[in-house]
Amino acid sequence: MRAASLRNSAAIGPFTAMIAVAITPAAYNALKATLPMMDGAASPGVDGHVRIWLDCKVVGELGRLRCAGESYSDVILRVAKTSSYKGT
Repeated sequence: MRAASLRNSAAIGPFTAMIAVAITPAAYNALKATLPMMDGAASPGVDGHVRIWLDCKVVGELGRLRCAGESYSDVILRVAKTSSYKGT
């Protein structure tokens, strides 16, 4: 998924929008390891990807961190590998 589309977004309040993105189970597990509120097991769809909702600002930051040819999953895995943050 190169860019999140508006059809995958939902307004949560007057100033916040959430965007659905598809990531690999490995990327989901990397997020889960650092975010305690993600306590559920990944439930991949028929394409093998897990759909999650992220704040549009988070999706924008992932987009800025992407290198040519990288997916959101690639960025999440790269950042998780180089980060020392393990959640609290």
